[in-house]
Amino acid sequence: MKDVKYPPETSNPQPTISPADINSWPDLLNVEQLTQALGLRSRMVVYRMIEGGKLKGKRVGKSYVFTKTQVLQWLQTA
Repeated sequence: MKDVKYPPETSNPQPTISPADINSWPDLLNVEQLTQALGLRSRMVVYRMIEGGKLKGKRVGKSYVFTKTQVLQWLQTA
């Protein structure tokens, strides 16, 4: 069985996402998942991109959600 890592600070654990395997990404990503998928060190980078208008996410409650298609389009233009 494959060893699955969970981020320690999330209340709803999600398996880690590999930046190299885009096909394995879920259709909707939260900030933590997007941070992992992009290979970033901190979620603050994602929050700064949102605040700066570089990345647009949908606000759901207190969280942001991003579609995989939206992220791929952003990566192509970045």
